[in-house]
Amino acid sequence: MLTRISRHALNVVTLVAAQASTTSLTTKRMSDELGLSVSYLEGILKELKRAGVLCAFKGPGGGYQLNQDPRFLNVWEVLSVFIKTPASGQLSCTPEDAGVAELEAVFLERSVEFLKSKKIAEFAGQFASGGQGASFKSAGRFKFKPLPPPLKPESPNSVFQLHSFPASLFAMNA
Repeated sequence: MLTRISRHALNVVTLVAAQASTTSLTTKRMSDELGLSVSYLEGILKELKRAGVLCAFKGPGGGYQLNQDPRFLNVWEVLSVFIKTPASGQLSCTPEDAGVAELEAVFLERSVEFLKSKKIAEFAGQFASGGQGASFKSAGRFKFKPLPPPLKPESPNSVFQLHSFPASLFAMNA
């Protein structure tokens, strides 16, 4: 029932909910926190914004915020953006599968009830307090070494600064 993208979306919303209500969270910061690429994250954010779960602010200090209080936003509202449940008539294919279809319908109904009973604030509170699940960063497949610091040559910017540099820097080996 839960897909990879729906789990990532739940992590995104929980991370945004863990921020102060007056603070916007940028795509770059979410990408760093969750270990997701910016382009993949933008697809998730676009769908969450279209569904009315998140709102976006442009410009300096911009980013994403929740559209409603996380105490009233339930998990199903987030997951339903990415999970499409089949209509009741679509579960049964043949008369022999009627029993299985009925079980699937009950399972889906109970799952949705459970997810509707869980509020985003419960999970955001765990993240903010550093509890279990406090780290969203996923274990990536690739481990890159940090880049070395860029070389900054020590030389004058113009001929007018030549007098302030030691002569030994400009001496040529003969």
